[in-house]
Amino acid sequence: MVQPRPQPAAVESCWLPRTDTYEDESGTRLHFANLVLTNARFSLVVTLLVLGQIACRSQWPWPPHQVGFISLRETNPWVKELVAGTDNNIFFITTAPNSLDNVIGRMTPDGTATVFPQAASLHLGINGLASAPDGVIWFTGVQRGPHPVHAIYRMSPSGALTQYTISTPHAFPQDIAVGSDGSVWFAETSADRIGHLTPDGRLREYAIPHAPGTHPEPWRIALGFDGNVWFTLTLGDAIGRITPRGEVTEFAVPTPGSRPLGIVAGPDGNIWFTESAANKIARITPSGEITEFSSPAINDSPHSIAAGLRNDLWFCEIGWMGRITVDGHASVRGDPGGGTCASIIEDKSGNVWSTQNLGPGPWRFAGPAHGVVAKFMARDWPD
Repeated sequence: MVQPRPQPAAVESCWLPRTDTYEDESGTRLHFANLVLTNARFSLVVTLLVLGQIACRSQWPWPPHQVGFISLRETNPWVKELVAGTDNNIFFITTAPNSLDNVIGRMTPDGTATVFPQAASLHLGINGLASAPDGVIWFTGVQRGPHPVHAIYRMSPSGALTQYTISTPHAFPQDIAVGSDGSVWFAETSADRIGHLTPDGRLREYAIPHAPGTHPEPWRIALGFDGNVWFTLTLGDAIGRITPRGEVTEFAVPTPGSRPLGIVAGPDGNIWFTESAANKIARITPSGEITEFSSPAINDSPHSIAAGLRNDLWFCEIGWMGRITVDGHASVRGDPGGGTCASIIEDKSGNVWSTQNLGPGPWRFAGPAHGVVAKFMARDWPD
């Protein structure tokens, strides 16, 4: 088991002023390119910063080769959940301007962003996001109103939506995953169920066994290389596995009160997950053997986790980003934006993307919020 390493030196929050140009102490001129996101209903202003050298690099514990900040500058632009599309683009969930409603956005590798407005008219709170091999985007959501509708949504490349309503009341669908055969699996957090939408549109739900009065709360979900579907049981302190036939097995996490949250299929064929209340990253084999690794960040809460391309995985915490190899060597660095990292992924070109949320989210109104998507090259991470 990897022992905790010394905490890196404290890193101050680093953010550049919104001016057209900025000159750092070495005379390097940094240019700000203002881009406009347009669609049929509204536009957002995006600021893309691509920096060869960053002016506040002295505050960073590592010098990145390239960093990009894509800033959504509108009222309460909270950014959550990133997925890599089949077309080299990155898809994300954000808030519509001056609204609590969520929409789906798409960002090209160079930072050009487009927002699909169709979901805004449904007054959705969007939770999970997944990219299918055919280029379709799937997401889970709840329509706000006196009679909330809990559903799964399919979005075509043009932005057209198809809705599949969940029959169980108050299901609160959270994370979602799509298999190579077109099957869609999702976690029903409030109903303690795992849902399955077949390629022909049939929706099935499987109850997670639990004692009366308990609430295991399935949260995140991942497709394993063993053909099964794996998920975290956040309040149950367990990892669940469901077969394509709907047979559920639970594996207790060794650390009590660990609250497992993020989960992903690792490059080593195992399933990896975060323990949000125990400050650990853990691995579970297809047979159910769990090994835990402590995060070098002290007193933190790792949540999102994603597979990398170099026999490693990425995870993010509050104020930190981390990398762990499949043999358990972990390292952490301060978040580029100094905010809350809600999601992290590595695309097939070796770019690591993360969300950086600064200030209150859309459910908190005291003060400004600022949603950012940051990018750097995985090869620049110092081991």
